[in-house]
Amino acid sequence: MYAEIILPVPLPVVLTYRIPDGLMVKTGMRVEVPLGKKTVHKGMVLRTFSGKPEMEGIRDILSVLDPYPLVGEAQLKFWIWLADYYMCTLGEVYRTAMPRGLKQSYSPRYETFTGISSPFRSEDALNEIMDKLGRAPGQLRILQHLVELLIGGGGLEGGIPRADLSAGKGFSPSAYRGLLSKKILTEYNERTLRMPDEKRSLQSPNTLTPPQQDALDEIRSLFDRKPVVLLKGVTSSGKTEIYIRLIAEMLERKKQVLYLLPEIALTVQIIQRLKNVFGDAVGIYHSKYSDAERVETFLRSRENPLGSKYGVILGARSAVFLPFRDLGLVIIDEEHEQSYKQGDPAPRYHARDAAIVLAGIHSAKVLLGSATPSFESYYNARSGKYGLVELGERYGKISQPEIILANLREAYRKKRMVSHFTPELFHLMQVTLEEDRQMILFQNRRGFSPYIQCLDCGWIPGCSQCDVSLVYHKQENSLVCHYCGHNEHVPSVCGECGGSHMVTRGFGTEKLEEEVEILFPGTSIARMDLDTTRSRRKYEKIIRDFESGNTQILVGTQIVTKGLDFDHVALVGVLHADNMLNFPDFRSHERSFQLISQVAGRSGRKERRGKVVIQTSLPEHPVIRHILDNDYHAMYLNQMEDRKGFHYPPYYRLIRITLRHADKNLLDRASARLTGELKVRLAKSGRMPRGPFPEILGPQSPVVGKVQQMHLMTILVKLPRTPEIAKSKEIIGEVIEKTRSYRRYGKLFIIPDVDPY
Repeated sequence: MYAEIILPVPLPVVLTYRIPDGLMVKTGMRVEVPLGKKTVHKGMVLRTFSGKPEMEGIRDILSVLDPYPLVGEAQLKFWIWLADYYMCTLGEVYRTAMPRGLKQSYSPRYETFTGISSPFRSEDALNEIMDKLGRAPGQLRILQHLVELLIGGGGLEGGIPRADLSAGKGFSPSAYRGLLSKKILTEYNERTLRMPDEKRSLQSPNTLTPPQQDALDEIRSLFDRKPVVLLKGVTSSGKTEIYIRLIAEMLERKKQVLYLLPEIALTVQIIQRLKNVFGDAVGIYHSKYSDAERVETFLRSRENPLGSKYGVILGARSAVFLPFRDLGLVIIDEEHEQSYKQGDPAPRYHARDAAIVLAGIHSAKVLLGSATPSFESYYNARSGKYGLVELGERYGKISQPEIILANLREAYRKKRMVSHFTPELFHLMQVTLEEDRQMILFQNRRGFSPYIQCLDCGWIPGCSQCDVSLVYHKQENSLVCHYCGHNEHVPSVCGECGGSHMVTRGFGTEKLEEEVEILFPGTSIARMDLDTTRSRRKYEKIIRDFESGNTQILVGTQIVTKGLDFDHVALVGVLHADNMLNFPDFRSHERSFQLISQVAGRSGRKERRGKVVIQTSLPEHPVIRHILDNDYHAMYLNQMEDRKGFHYPPYYRLIRITLRHADKNLLDRASARLTGELKVRLAKSGRMPRGPFPEILGPQSPVVGKVQQMHLMTILVKLPRTPEIAKSKEIIGEVIEKTRSYRRYGKLFIIPDVDPY
């Protein structure tokens, strides 16, 4: 017997190994195999087969690591699709899919339990030994306490954690050891969970409003005809309550549910709502948990030696890789969020799109939810590929927030700015604090200042490894590169002319927080960005403090726009809307509309109507006008016309090819050659007769042309949505591999990114 093994390395093929006699090997198990002269890898069995392959030098599997398969056929089929669609290797998919603990060293947790030795478990024997312990009061107290705990748990059989016993009053370690030496008590080790189940009383789901019930009924009806349904519900319309009803129906049918969220921070709020209804059936899976905790959630999503399995998994994008037993429903909340797209490393997958394929493999249903859907999803819904359900009323009939435009250009010209605030926003901030209500201030840039500059010669400190200026972080008194992480001390003099007139330019969330503290002394302020939420506990504390009212002002980046639900936010301030509108990307207008609309939706969710102030120098910009009118549909139609004319999604598919090399001249030659060969090969095939052609743009240097000492060039391929698209991708892959094989290019990296948005 032989086995094909996926190894956690970017090999273009899977390797074949012989199964030694007596070794039980099944598809989906991990095995240890040799690679090269000394290396041993933990690989995954893709399939087993009989009959010797026509190849020499086949080596033996060294050992089997699992008593049963960790992943099933459906999950392996999903991995194969990911590798094919996103133009990467199975090894790269395996490396991302498996928790690090299962690729390295995961050790199950064992806990010491204490019980009563079997000869003393009868009532008579127990009374007799207690009488004899009258002269050893310390031992007697421990035994009595243990009996109470055991009876409270259901009987004298088994044991309780030693830690629970030792927490009792008057516990004496020496007395405890005496009971063990007399063999009255016994100790044993038992495997336990790092995230133990919580025993809590469950609540019934909230009663749905008539609009919510109508939406739920329509979703159920559409699921009979469509595998995917888009729920377009305005902010604060109560989409989560609809999700909860659908989850309950799936659990009744013994089906599993995957609930995806774009940001880890959102799980803090949602997990409590789900656990209140579904209790220990809910598991959490994301990168802020430890390796061992992620392994246990991975195991409990399929089979688990402790017998405790999850019916609902709540997680960020990596949760699509869990080995579900019987997936029935996938919920993708805030489906428009770009956080669902993986950048580095490969596979560069989009969790929304991948989850739809995963659901198809399991014959499961998919519900996409958003107040501002991605234009691709809305296009699919309007064209009939997806079902579409709209929920246009806020829960409790709360009005949409009032949106106020504040002209930055005019405020600066008339010298009416208060720090970074227009008169309109500053006045409403004062009113909000006087009324003891809360506010959110959104600035889509972290750090204190985007850069510092010499007033004498104009010099700006840049990163030594990347083509970007260094961002000033005041709290650490350092200049940081947001691309490679390089940091250095703030110079006291100019590195160009030696002058001492160094000033900050622009502002980020750190500076905004400081300015608010100066303007409103004594006000409780919190900042929520990448710098303040690096650990699970930190972002949980920020959210809980704001929920409870301990924080009055929350300053943050995009993270504050993503579906957080706060009851008492009266005001939202968007500090500089123009930054997003002017970003050089075909999606900049769509994303600006989504970001500003989403952050506006945090205002006025309960009680009276909220207010939103958008500070902009472009008050007549079409996107700003669409936001002001709350007109998603008009925004969509406007953008679709441009997308169709310029051959962008959803009408075309994009593949961005990035080339990296330390030698700029060599990179230029390699990228020009790759582009030329692509044009020749794709012109000959990969299109329908008289149909649309693939388009190739570039090569060109990106906005940031050098990162970590490596120069970058990009090529953008636009592929028409025709049956030949798979053939075109195959040609692109062949040209990339051929270019990689040229020795003269040395350490040239070529990275294809399918759907790079």
